[in-house]
Amino acid sequence: MKLSNLKQVDAQGLGFLLGYSALAALLNYLTTIQPTSASQETRPWILGIGWALIVLFYLPIYGAFIYSIRKWNWSLDEWGFGLKGRNWLSIGLALLALLFVWLPLPPIELGSLRIGDLGILREMFAQAGFSMQLFGGYARVAEELLFRGFALILFRRIFSHSRHSWLWAILLSSALFALVHTHRVTQMIQLFLGAAIPLAAFTLWTRSISTAFILHAIAGGGPVGGLLAVIFFFGPAFYNDRKKQDRSSKTGLEGIGSEPADE
Repeated sequence: MKLSNLKQVDAQGLGFLLGYSALAALLNYLTTIQPTSASQETRPWILGIGWALIVLFYLPIYGAFIYSIRKWNWSLDEWGFGLKGRNWLSIGLALLALLFVWLPLPPIELGSLRIGDLGILREMFAQAGFSMQLFGGYARVAEELLFRGFALILFRRIFSHSRHSWLWAILLSSALFALVHTHRVTQMIQLFLGAAIPLAAFTLWTRSISTAFILHAIAGGGPVGGLLAVIFFFGPAFYNDRKKQDRSSKTGLEGIGSEPADE
C-alpha cells in the first residue's frame, strides 16, 4: 500500500497516528532512562505541573476522537460504542472486572489458584490517592481511544481492499502500542503478544471498546480509573443508541406518510 494511494482522510489519520506515537515513544524513553530518587520529596506545585502536562498531552487524542466523528464521518459504532448483540459480551466482562475491584468480594479458590485476590492491588491504589487514580484512568482511556479505537479503524480502512484487513489492523495497532510503551525488546514482545493483540482482537470481535477501556483504566488508575472509563464509555454509547432510535422512528414515520391512499 503506497501512501500516494491513500485517501486524504486516511493519510491525515496516519500522519497523526504515527506522529503522536513517535512523540509518545520518545517521551516514554526519556522518562524511563532518567534516574529518580525516592528520598527526594515531591513538592505540590511540581505535582500540579505534572498533572497539567498529562492532561495536555492526551488532549489531542480526545480531539481526534471528536474530529473523526464530526469531520470524517466515522461512526460511534466503528469506534466500539454500541449497545447491541455481541457488544454486551464485552460490556459484561468489563463491568465484572470493575465489580471485583470495587467490592471486597472473596477470592475464588481453584486448587492452588486464588482468582480475584486483589487485596494488595487495592492497598496500592489506596495509597496512590484519588487524584493519581483519576489521572491514570484519564490517560489509559486516551490510550485505548488511540490504539483500540483510532488505529483499528484507520488500518481497516487503509487495508479495506484486503480480505485480511482485520488482521492487518490488529497486528499494526498492537505493534504501535508495544513500541510506544517500552524500548526493551523482551517487554515489547510480551506487551505485543500478551496484552495488545488479545485486546485488539477482542475489541474487533465484540465490536466494543468497553473491555479494553475498563481493564486498561483499572490497571493504570485502579477503581477510580475504572469508574471513569465506565462513564466515558456509556456516555457516547447511550448517545449513539438514542440517535439510532430517533433515526429509526423518523424513518418509520416517513414510511407511513408515504403510503398511497386507499382508493
